[in-house]
Formats: sequence, C-alpha cells, structure tokens
Amino acid sequence: MDYIILALIAAIFFGISEIIKKKTLKKETAYEFLTLLYIFCFIIILPFYRNLSLNLPPLILFMILVRSFLFLIAVICFTKALKHLPISTVSPLSSIGPIFAAILGFLILNERVSTIQIIGIAIIVMGAYILKSENHIKNYHKPLHDLIKSKYTHYIILYALFSSITSILSKKILIDISSYNLIFYHYLFSMIMYLGILFFFKRGIKDINEGWKLGGHKILLIAILGTIASYVSFLSFASIDSKVMVIVPILQLAILIDVIAGGRLFHEKYLKTKIIGSVVIIVGILLTTLF
Repeated sequence: MDYIILALIAAIFFGISEIIKKKTLKKETAYEFLTLLYIFCFIIILPFYRNLSLNLPPLILFMILVRSFLFLIAVICFTKALKHLPISTVSPLSSIGPIFAAILGFLILNERVSTIQIIGIAIIVMGAYILKSENHIKNYHKPLHDLIKSKYTHYIILYALFSSITSILSKKILIDISSYNLIFYHYLFSMIMYLGILFFFKRGIKDINEGWKLGGHKILLIAILGTIASYVSFLSFASIDSKVMVIVPILQLAILIDVIAGGRLFHEKYLKTKIIGSVVIIVGILLTTLF
C-alpha cells in the first residue's frame, strides 16, 4: 500500500501550497498567477529531461492534452474561488471530489464501491453542509441558497468534477508512460494554454511582469511545492494496485492544513464550525479510503 503513503505526502505539500497561494492571490489576478506558476513549474522539471520520452504514441499525447485542458478549467475555477472566498471554506468544499471520483472510478475503471464507501460519501456531503452553514446549523436554507446562488460555490463544484475526471485520465495514461513524462507534457501544454490566454485576451508580457513584481518569489515557492506534490501523486496513481477512489480522498486530507492553519493565519470567521465540518468530512474520507 505504498501508494497511500505517496498520496499522504502529496496531500501535505498541496495543503501548504494552498495557504501560500491564498496569500499571494490577494495581490495577483488569477491569470497572472497561473501563467507564472506554470512557467516556473515547467522550468523546475527541465533539468530532469533525460527521463523524457519524445516518442509517445499520438493517442497518449492527445489524452494528456485533453487532461491538461480539463485541469486548466478546474484550476481556474479553484483559483477564482480561492481568491474570493475564505480558504477554510474553499478547501473543505472541494473535498466533494471523492463523490465524483467514486462514480467515475466505478463507471470507467470498474472499481468496486462498498456500502461503507457510500456511507462515507454521504458523510462528506453532511460535512460540506455543516461547513457552509456558517455557524447557523439550523438555518438549512443557507447552504442550499449558496449552492444555487453563489457562483464561487459553482466554481468549487466544477473544480471537484473536472479534477476527478483528470484523476481518471491520469490513472489510464500512467499505464503506458512514466510519471515524469506525464508531468512534463502536462506542464508544457498547460504553460502554452495559459500564455495563449494571457497574450490573446489579456495584456501579455505586461501581466507577466506585473505578476512577478507583485509576488514572483511566492509563486516560485508554490511552483516548487506543487511540482513535488503533483509528481508524488502521479507516482501514487501509477502504482499497479492503486485505486482512484482511494487516492482522491487521501489527497483531500490537505483540508486539515488549510482549515486549521490557513483559517487562523487569515483570521477567518466561523472557524470552529468549519473545523467541525472539516472533521466530519475527514471521517467520510477515511471511510471511503479504508474500506
């Protein structure tokens, strides 16, 4: 079960990077931030080019391209939500991803879903409800209202859906190629996409220069942490006996770092209620993971 340990390591790095990301986004726009982030990520992995294969089958390259595009949508949604909502809300809510992962894993990868795992998914939903109640548990209209009306809540749901799809694609792609090949081409395609957005729809090099001045060193640190986390998570997916519906919930354990450390760091409201909701979510995650 080495893949579980790898997923736990990735979760820790993801959690730390999200806290730094939240702080950086106070000054940066989402597209400035993401473009610089993927430029740095690509530069970081270049020294290991000897592990790269230039003869990948066209179908594999196409799957990586599709995965990168879907992940681009997911990351933009998450980054916009993180910029405008408390990290102690965004991170736990994004943990609904295991629900999508379990469904997709069952439908596409034929992964077995146990009764305990279904209960775990229901508990995750309950935790998300407590989280969104904002200290008003009896006011059941509040979470439902946010689900319907808040565009940033919609962004989090879209992030959870698309990131789960990319997890399925990662598992299938890593059957045929190494983790380094996946992360290299993913960062290459993502960097090109973000540069395209910045130069065709934004201010191009001016946004890159402004992004560097406002928080370039922090973005570089986030890139280092994110690259380590992504590579380790790919190693977890690449394990022969690994299951997407197990790995995705473990990666969501980063919410403990984000809610407790991030919530206190940014002095966010209703932190006790959010911690309770997060603990309930963690219980659901453990049930979907261990049984």
